[in-house]
Amino acid sequence: MQLFRFLFFIISLTAALLAVVNLRTINSQQYYQCRRNIVKIEKLRNDLTDHRIEIERMINPKAVKQAAKSSATDDNSSKSQ
Repeated sequence: MQLFRFLFFIISLTAALLAVVNLRTINSQQYYQCRRNIVKIEKLRNDLTDHRIEIERMINPKAVKQAAKSSATDDNSSKSQ
């Protein structure tokens, strides 16, 4: 009877550890996919911004220069604080 309890305990412990390893692997894969998608979204946002600035430059180059100057002064003032 003791041997069967011991074997049951060992088998249960092994199954529990395998389940934990499986869950951690799935969690890591989902985290990787989530981060990859976030990076893709940021890249698309940056590309969209670049295209928008390029179109604005074609339409009205003066406005782009003024916007760049104001954002540069905003950046400098925020860095000094």
